[in-house]
Amino acid sequence: MPAHLSIRHRSAFLATAASYLWLLLTVWMAGSRQPGYSHVAQYISELGSRTAAHGSWVSLLGLLPAGVLLLMACLLAWPRIPRAVAASLGLLCVTWYALGLLLGGLFPCDSSCHPAEPSVSQIVHNLVGGTGYPAIIAAAFLLGSVALRRWRTRVVGVLALLFGALSLPLLLWLDPGFAAVGLAQRLIELFAACWLLPMMWSFGGNAAGAADGA
Repeated sequence: MPAHLSIRHRSAFLATAASYLWLLLTVWMAGSRQPGYSHVAQYISELGSRTAAHGSWVSLLGLLPAGVLLLMACLLAWPRIPRAVAASLGLLCVTWYALGLLLGGLFPCDSSCHPAEPSVSQIVHNLVGGTGYPAIIAAAFLLGSVALRRWRTRVVGVLALLFGALSLPLLLWLDPGFAAVGLAQRLIELFAACWLLPMMWSFGGNAAGAADGA
C-alpha cells in the first residue's frame, strides 16, 4: 500500500491517538500547576472549573481540542466500519463520548464540580460529560462484539470486551462522595484508550463500507 494511502486509511487512529495525547498532556500540565490538586481524589474537570487557577485554558485549549480530535476520528472512521447495526451504534456512542469532552470544555463545571446549586454550565457539563462514560463503555461492548465475529479483528474484539467489563464497576465509583473518584475516572479513560486505539487502527484495514463477516 502506498504511504499516502496508508496514512489516509489510518487517519482515524492518528486522530484518536492525538486526542488522548492532548488530554494526557493537559491533565498532567494543569495538575502540576494547581496547588493541592489530587489526581486520585478529584475529577479531571476540576482542573477546568470556573474557580481553577488555569481553568479557562484547560477548558478551551485542553478539553475542547481533545474532543474535536476525537470527533474527527469518528467521522473518519464512519465509512470504514463494518456494515452492522452494532458497529454503527458503537461508533455513535464513541461520538457521544467525544461530544462530552468538547462540551465539557465549552461548559466548565462549578467549583468542586458538584455544588449544591449547580449553574446552567454545570448542568450541561453533567448531562453530556457525565453520560459520556456509560456511552464509551457501551461502545466497547457493541464494537467488541462485532470485531469478535471477524477473524482478522478477533483480538481487538477481546480487548474491547475485556476493558469494557473492567470499566463497568468503575462507574459506581464516579460518585463525588467516593474518596478515589479521580482514580476511577482516569482508569475509565485509560481502559477506553486501551481498546479504542487498536479498534480505530483495525478500521483502517477495512474497505469502505465493508460488510460484517470474516
